[in-house]
Amino acid sequence: MKTVFRLTFASMALAIIAIAAFPARGFADTTPQEMHISCTAPNPDHQTGLHRPKGDGNIWTFQIVLDGDARFVKGPFWSYPGKDGSDPDWGLWTGGADGDSSLGWSSPGKTGDFQIRVNGQIVCGDGGDGEPIDFSAGWDGSVDFNAEIKVRRKDSGEEYSSSATVAAGGLGSEHQADVQVIAKDSDGNPMSGISVDAPTIQEEDDYVSKKANISPSSATTDSEGKANFTFTSSDIVKNVIIEEDGGESNATATISQQWASGNGSFPADENDSTFFYDTPAKVTFIMALDSIGAIPITSHDIRFVTAKISGWEWDPDAGEDWDGDGNPDGDYEFQEAQDYDSVADRYGELVTYDSTNKSGGQYTTQMTVNSNDYFWVDVVYFDAVDWDVFE
Repeated sequence: MKTVFRLTFASMALAIIAIAAFPARGFADTTPQEMHISCTAPNPDHQTGLHRPKGDGNIWTFQIVLDGDARFVKGPFWSYPGKDGSDPDWGLWTGGADGDSSLGWSSPGKTGDFQIRVNGQIVCGDGGDGEPIDFSAGWDGSVDFNAEIKVRRKDSGEEYSSSATVAAGGLGSEHQADVQVIAKDSDGNPMSGISVDAPTIQEEDDYVSKKANISPSSATTDSEGKANFTFTSSDIVKNVIIEEDGGESNATATISQQWASGNGSFPADENDSTFFYDTPAKVTFIMALDSIGAIPITSHDIRFVTAKISGWEWDPDAGEDWDGDGNPDGDYEFQEAQDYDSVADRYGELVTYDSTNKSGGQYTTQMTVNSNDYFWVDVVYFDAVDWDVFE
């Protein structure tokens, strides 16, 4: 349903951005080992559990060594991520051509699991007349980094922390958050100059018209290991979980998308509140994230409707008989607040007026009294319907 705000009360839920980082995985002592191949042991156990940080510029060498009198008759044939340029984000590869006994790898630009495989055939003996023997070797592991996420409301000048508030609706800086991903190695040192993918948004709603998003799609860490992104809210009031995949070490944050409370005055630019038949009077309504410093909401489609109204209405059959003709000469009588339906029919509705006047979060509308007799307004209660936000 569309979000409706009533003038007579104001409320704002505090937004919580909770940050959780998973335990770090170490990178030490996880370099590839040489694989020794012989005719009696042609298929050594694969080395598993390798871990290296994303963007690592050190060259890893995958090497096979023939023992005894073994020699190649077919291969070696290598298989690895990004072979023949199929996925350049996996980094830089050297060697690994057919017949090479080693493969070099550096600067992986993505996180994820990897497998390195090499196979072929060998023969043994001085004459080499024996039957060829199949051989294979392999290395398994993952590229990862230790991730952390910090956030703040965009352009607020606040310190990054574990909490922030953004407005739902996806428009303007009040609807955005600065997202900072920090990449570290297993010793807690910042990893500079590596490419970090933007955090992903979990559990997005299919029916919203303005979906939450994070941009850019990737960024490079600075000397402190920090990569900066911008989160823009969707048009639904809810908590949104964002996650940074560091491989074995992930980080999550929950961004609370909220809408503001409002306050208004009636009328906006007159010293009294007397309404005459068919004479419009203005109303202003201020929309702001007032729990975090009255940040104005300046770009939403706000529509108004009269909810209740009270005041003094002229009744020609009331009052004293001042002219002595035996009939009352009329007087104002106080009318209690009415339900919406009777108000709309009898006293008039608030309608959109000067919808472009949104400076400082101030929205302006007007009301025209329908009664042929003038009505002296005491209190007007009205709803502001936010057409850009759902609950």
